[in-house]
Amino acid sequence: MVHALTNSDNTFLDWNVDARVGMGSTGDDVKLVQYLLARAPEAAQYLPDQISGSSGIAVSDVDGDWGPQTDAAQKWFEQNFKGGLPVVADGVIDVIPQSGVFFGDNPTYEYKLSALLNLYAAAAGGVNNVTPTIQNMPNDGQCPSDLAYALQAALNSSQALGAGAAGDSDGGG
Repeated sequence: MVHALTNSDNTFLDWNVDARVGMGSTGDDVKLVQYLLARAPEAAQYLPDQISGSSGIAVSDVDGDWGPQTDAAQKWFEQNFKGGLPVVADGVIDVIPQSGVFFGDNPTYEYKLSALLNLYAAAAGGVNNVTPTIQNMPNDGQCPSDLAYALQAALNSSQALGAGAAGDSDGGG
C-alpha cells in the first residue's frame, strides 16, 4: 500500500512505497511505480538533459502487476535517467527512507522513486512547485482512479495520524 512520506510536523514530502518492489510484485506500490514510469518520458520537454526516449509503458497499462512490460520500463529508466546523481541499476524500486532521497558516500546515488517523482512533477508542469504538484497527483486528470483513491487514502491517513499523534508520522518508511 502506498503512503505519504511526511516530516515530523506532518508536512507532505513525497509519495512512498511500503516495501521494495520488482519483478513479481503486485499492488498499489506497483501501480504508483507504473504510473510514474508511464509519465516519465513527458518530463523530457522540461528536463531534456535528464531523460529521453520512451518507457514502453502507458498510463492505460497501470494494473498493479510487475511483469515483463514494467520490468522493461524500469530498466529503460535505469539506463536513461541522467539526473544530478545516478540511480542504481538493480532492477527494483526501494522505499525512500525518512533520512532522505540520497544515499551512499557524500551522497552517491538518488533513490529511483525520488527521481521518478521529480520527473513526474516536471511532466505535470510543476518544475517550480515540485512538492505541491506531487501531492496533487491523485487529482491530476491522468492518474488511474484506483491509484488516485489509494493515494488520497494514504494522504488522509497521514493527516489523521498527524492530528492525533505527536512526533514522527512517516507511515512506516
